[in-house]
Amino acid sequence: MKPGEQLISLVGPPAPEFAEEIGLPWYLKLVTKLLSSGAKKKAKKINTRFLFLFMRAEGSQLGKITSLIEAGVIKPTGSFEKTSFTLQATI
Repeated sequence: MKPGEQLISLVGPPAPEFAEEIGLPWYLKLVTKLLSSGAKKKAKKINTRFLFLFMRAEGSQLGKITSLIEAGVIKPTGSFEKTSFTLQATI
């Protein structure tokens, strides 16, 4: 990844920003902070930002992601065959 890009994970760990967005209580926000701290530290070392994106297996969401990939806005950086899959997006 290049500095300034964002690492967006579809499989976790969930980040505190996600917990805030969906209105989780403070103690679950703390749990998400602890769970994502390793990923956030690694991203910070390479001058990128780690985010978690919650996805439903729904046609409209998958269609939007497909369009963004085809347009080159986001780039898959993981393997489709593995459980772990991330997207790299330039903001």
